[in-house]
Amino acid sequence: MAAGAPAVRAPELARLNPGKVVVFGGASTVTEATRAELMQFTSGRVDRWWGGDRYSTSAQIVANAYPGSGGTVYIASGRVFTDALSGAPVAGKGQSPILLVDTDTIPATVAAELELSLIHISEPTRPY
Repeated sequence: MAAGAPAVRAPELARLNPGKVVVFGGASTVTEATRAELMQFTSGRVDRWWGGDRYSTSAQIVANAYPGSGGTVYIASGRVFTDALSGAPVAGKGQSPILLVDTDTIPATVAAELELSLIHISEPTRPY
């Protein structure tokens, strides 16, 4: 394997034998060469879910993974990755998505996904 997908991951990818691989982010985040390398580890497709920025990417991931969802969505800062990372276990436990927002705005692509019924704000650095 080339430098794009480290060789140490090859045994695990082979063990998992995924029916499909999904790459999050554009080609500047995960190169097309790396995406092509991933093809050897699946009998299915290697899809890319991305947007023009991190906010649009989060909206695209939610749109693809939770189509027509009416459940809970978690909101985290797109500027401080630790907020989303800290909230991921809670969202995962409830099988709910995380959408990223900017400090003082909700990007249009994210707003379009916010037709979900219950919103939780992820702000783990603030005591409650």
